[in-house]
Amino acid sequence: MATVYYKGLTGIRDEVVVNLATATIDDLIIAIAADEGLPTDYYQISLDGTPSVNNRVYGDSTTKLDTIGFTDGCLVICTPDQSGSRERRQIQKLEIAQLKRRGTPGDDSSVTVGYYRLGNTYDRNKLPTKYSENTLVDNPNVGGLQQGRPWS
Repeated sequence: MATVYYKGLTGIRDEVVVNLATATIDDLIIAIAADEGLPTDYYQISLDGTPSVNNRVYGDSTTKLDTIGFTDGCLVICTPDQSGSRERRQIQKLEIAQLKRRGTPGDDSSVTVGYYRLGNTYDRNKLPTKYSENTLVDNPNVGGLQQGRPWS
């Protein structure tokens, strides 16, 4: 077993424990996503210092982490997956921001961290515009724009 450090989509540095001899890049993404509390399809990852070792090259493969340069204590950089519709990417950004505003991934009650916000739940219908697939939709915003939108 080895500790793999990661800088997650929320910007928080954390760690997961995996078996480098048996785990693949996809297994690592699953572990990181579970630890951070986001869906696995939000992630693109690469090995710090070796960006060519990433899930675009080694994803969905049987290649084990130890054979492509992962070591105990290595760092993985996570970035948002930018594929899919504009609506999907908009929701993805809101989900990541919501997790950050709640304080700590997986812990909605933490108020001791500096990035915790009381308004930590988003409502896409409060945005002035939103996407439906790839089409921009103008929200009616009855009563005008609300302060702090889309957070409540």
